[in-house]
Amino acid sequence: MKLATERARGVGKGFVETSSAPHRLRRARGLRGLLPPTRAAAAATVTTALLGHVEIMLRLTPEAGREALFQRHLARWAGIQLRILGIDARIEGAPPLTPGPRLVVSSHRSAIDVLIALSLFGGRILSHGDVARWPVLGKLAKRTGTIFVDRKNSASGAGAIRQIRKELRNGSTVTVFPEGTTYRGDEVRPFKAGVFVATSRLDVEVLPMGVAYPPGVEFWRESFGSHLTRVTRRTRTPVGVVIGTPRRSTSTKAADLASMLQEDVQALTHRARALL
Repeated sequence: MKLATERARGVGKGFVETSSAPHRLRRARGLRGLLPPTRAAAAATVTTALLGHVEIMLRLTPEAGREALFQRHLARWAGIQLRILGIDARIEGAPPLTPGPRLVVSSHRSAIDVLIALSLFGGRILSHGDVARWPVLGKLAKRTGTIFVDRKNSASGAGAIRQIRKELRNGSTVTVFPEGTTYRGDEVRPFKAGVFVATSRLDVEVLPMGVAYPPGVEFWRESFGSHLTRVTRRTRTPVGVVIGTPRRSTSTKAADLASMLQEDVQALTHRARALL
């Protein structure tokens, strides 16, 4: 079966099938049965190895081709992490066929959401500022161009908006989680309108995505380590993912766009639940 990577010029290579029916991220043989400590060690090892390998490859690649090369490796890394963690992503819809300036807007229930977004779309992620201080993952997040924001600091928020806008102008994809944090259940909380200011007067595609998890898997009022431990203890974790129909940001006010996208993502989240 033809792979999404062949349509999307390498993004998500080897992870997403393009059938019109709901499809799943493919799991590598032997990874699903790993014990929790082995899974955690494997995830850290892959991350460390990727950083070293990519740095070498980038030095050997002409500057014009470095970003595309990096994005391919990033999507590959995300897909491998999903396999290691035993994630069975059931996906309805497909990533866009062509690259271009795009804001992906998703509900947020787990740290796994970031891996799913990177494996499908590549690009940049808008993330809490404290992630930059996490061991290993913090270094990777910085290297991948993650846009950090301290939501309690207005100056940080304004800086993040400027950075998102810059990425969109440069033709990049940026994934955001406008609820502001992770929640339990399928109710999509009101979206923060600030992130949509970044699309003001820019003709960019805004792509909604809904995700759903089994009860008890969500990242909720716990440390990242505790959340990761719970995920790795599960033999298999099904995740419903539905990619919706894009909107254009051309002349829509930020508050109106936030409201429309919240409704879109809510509907997609209900559809994602039905995939589990």
